[in-house]
Amino acid sequence: MQQTSTRSRGVVLTIQGKKRLEASLTSVQKAYKGNQRFTQKQLSQRVGLSIKTIKKIRDRSAPVDEASLHRFFKAFGLTLQSSDYGLTDTPVEASPTLDSPQPSHRRDWIEAKEVSNFCGREEELTTLKQWILKDQCRLVALLGLGGIGKSVLAKVLMESIYTKFSCSIWLDLREAPPIRSILLRLITFLSDQKEGSLSETLSSSISKIVDYLKNERCLIVLDNFESLFKSGELSGDYRESYEKYGELIQRIGESKHQSCLVITSRERPQKIWHLEKSTFSAKAITVRGLPLKDAREILASVGVQGDDAYWDKAFQACGGNPLMMVWGINIIRKFKSEVHQPGSQLLPAFATIAKAGEHICPIDSGPCGLLWVS
Repeated sequence: MQQTSTRSRGVVLTIQGKKRLEASLTSVQKAYKGNQRFTQKQLSQRVGLSIKTIKKIRDRSAPVDEASLHRFFKAFGLTLQSSDYGLTDTPVEASPTLDSPQPSHRRDWIEAKEVSNFCGREEELTTLKQWILKDQCRLVALLGLGGIGKSVLAKVLMESIYTKFSCSIWLDLREAPPIRSILLRLITFLSDQKEGSLSETLSSSISKIVDYLKNERCLIVLDNFESLFKSGELSGDYRESYEKYGELIQRIGESKHQSCLVITSRERPQKIWHLEKSTFSAKAITVRGLPLKDAREILASVGVQGDDAYWDKAFQACGGNPLMMVWGINIIRKFKSEVHQPGSQLLPAFATIAKAGEHICPIDSGPCGLLWVS
């Protein structure tokens, strides 16, 4: 006789609510603990909720009662707003499937891209899944120009394979955080909040992270890795005091473990090149422009319109780079009469700009709010 699962109604945090809570928690934590983090017991005592309930709230893994959210927010100086949570109707004992988290899976995706529109890239996704799940690559790099779609592809990849891992975390390096802060985030997450401090040396902390990756299968994404490199150079050389990031990816790529580190970058880190040549555990893929059909579908879905002439000329100039195509369509509209004049230099000039797009294009402030295309 088939057993039917009971259903539990409750509320879960929205992405916005989680961001507000985590930001306030981090601020209070820093004020009270400096570089240390609250232990699970300390957090439970401060909030007045069980460790299990706190984990459900922060992971957004199961519904809780609204009063618990009010208590959690109040403990960190916040007032719970209606936009911070939503209703859910989730089977309490539902059996996990390949498309849902494993029972023990935990994740920290607070910094991950929100992807609402995605098409194409089937070949790239197939290759990446093969490398990670079948070939068990320990280090995978997604390389390409700014705006080409690396972060989106990485997020879709993560969503499609995370159930094969015990835990997953996405860290955005856009603001070039010091290596100490990233190592601390990783140690705290990988230890499931049991550890909240670094070892005596950074190399020892990296060794600790590698040990965790051996004991538990974890998927780590480091987004916008190029932010760590020297400005104006394309050699993949690290900025001063950021060299330990190179040691981190080298150790993860060389050490024998069951986890995977995925990075997105406009430039190829030198360690990636050496690891590709010396071992089968590291792979890099170049993310290129979308076909015209896919580019039009994505941009149209976010309100970018244009007739065939606009689309074709923007595509010709930008080679299928979604963000640069937005620029192209806007420029072509503005100078429509000039574009059709014989000998017009507008498109060749724009094509030159597009090729250098990774240096001049502020991805986080692009036209039409296309924050998701980098």
